[in-house]
Amino acid sequence: LELVKPTHDRFNEFLAKQGHPPYKPGEFFEASPTMNLLLYPRPRWEEKRTELARLAHSRRVLQRILIGSAVDLELDGSGRILISPELRAAAGLEREVFLSGVGEHFELWEPMRMEALEKKQLAEGGLDAADDFSV
Repeated sequence: LELVKPTHDRFNEFLAKQGHPPYKPGEFFEASPTMNLLLYPRPRWEEKRTELARLAHSRRVLQRILIGSAVDLELDGSGRILISPELRAAAGLEREVFLSGVGEHFELWEPMRMEALEKKQLAEGGLDAADDFSV
């Protein structure tokens, strides 16, 4: 599996238009409790890690999942990020993946898993939180 540089470049163009600094490729991937992978630029990851470390002891499982699975990544000579077998297995990634830019991070999903989660959340009123947001 690989993240391709043109996708990253398009996301940085979007960030620049929003007045945000560029996303350095390949800084952190971590497993997510929703069974996907998250990619953060280093400054945002440092903030998230601090927030996670401050959580109550009852949130230890979440801390282990997110902090314990975080890894530094680097681009190869072709602008790709190679994802470890352990992280691929945690997210159920095989050949096809779905890459989504979400605010200040990327999410990498197994496409059918993402579709099933979105359907479930929509059926449970998942758009209700967007009542004060206009498209």
